[in-house]
Amino acid sequence: MADATQNAADIAALDARVASVEALVNTPAIEEADTGTHYQTSYTYFYVPAAKGSTATSADDSGLGAFLRLGGYSDVETASITSQTATSYFPEGYLSDRGDAAGSNAETAQHAAGPAPSTSNGILLACDGRILVKAGEEMYLESKKYRHKASGTYDIKATGKLTADSDDQIEIKSGRNKNVSVSAGNGTGDFDLNVKESTTKINGNDFKKTTGTTRAVHHGATETYFLGGKLDVTLAGTFTLNTGVHMLITAGLFGAINISASLSMSVFNLGVVGIDVEFKNTHINMCTGEVMVRGVSTESTAAESRLAAIENNISTLSTGTAALSTKAASIEANQKAIQADVGNLKADVRNVLFV
Repeated sequence: MADATQNAADIAALDARVASVEALVNTPAIEEADTGTHYQTSYTYFYVPAAKGSTATSADDSGLGAFLRLGGYSDVETASITSQTATSYFPEGYLSDRGDAAGSNAETAQHAAGPAPSTSNGILLACDGRILVKAGEEMYLESKKYRHKASGTYDIKATGKLTADSDDQIEIKSGRNKNVSVSAGNGTGDFDLNVKESTTKINGNDFKKTTGTTRAVHHGATETYFLGGKLDVTLAGTFTLNTGVHMLITAGLFGAINISASLSMSVFNLGVVGIDVEFKNTHINMCTGEVMVRGVSTESTAAESRLAAIENNISTLSTGTAALSTKAASIEANQKAIQADVGNLKADVRNVLFV
């Protein structure tokens, strides 16, 4: 009799549990579907408290352990505003966009699912630990606006190509006194820059090291202004080709020191100099063959030919002078003969007058 009574009690308890499950399944909030659970409430969530209470109820549970809300904003989010724990549930970027950094405005919770509190449905995921996501295949993330903040290090690593593409501006900034480094294959790759206009502002020193050939092509004007000293050191050959007008204006002292050979060719050279002071050890004129060393002038073969021609002219002039002297002597002898004849004529005249 006792066993029968116990069996009847167990059957009654089992029927009660079945009835309870049936009542839960048949409620409007939940409908079973072929692929999962269909919720007809405005929201549903999964909540794991940070501190579990000592009783079997949730009345004494507290803190955020992990929270996942699906649908519209929930009572948990509304309660976080009054308990001043909203910063544990909502990201800092969202609170900043709402203008409620402390999370004390009720509208912050009401708009957590979207711009329309009564119809917007979203997802809120928050926890006090790690979030780990791993996909064996592709991962797609698409949103109207995306804001990501990391309170510590933020690393992105790809074994393939990494592309950042924007239809608007792209801005990269570092913290104060913090560096920005770009390395192409640790010095083995190329860096390509294709822009319409480039502006570089350097508040300190600028250092550039190139171990290969540097090529620059300018299709427009180039203007360079130096407001300080300038030093150019070239340890190899230099070639400059200028097919236009080249003008150099020096308002101060201009000095040039050339300790190597120098070659200059000019079709026409016009110079206007107020005072020209020049110190030369050796000067060679290839056209005339003249060589001047420290102010003493000597002549090469071409100059010697010119000197020989001058000497021939002098010799010819000397010969002409000698001939002229001979003619002068002859004229002088004739003059004396004429004077003798005149003397004889005077004597004859006297004899005629006084006879």
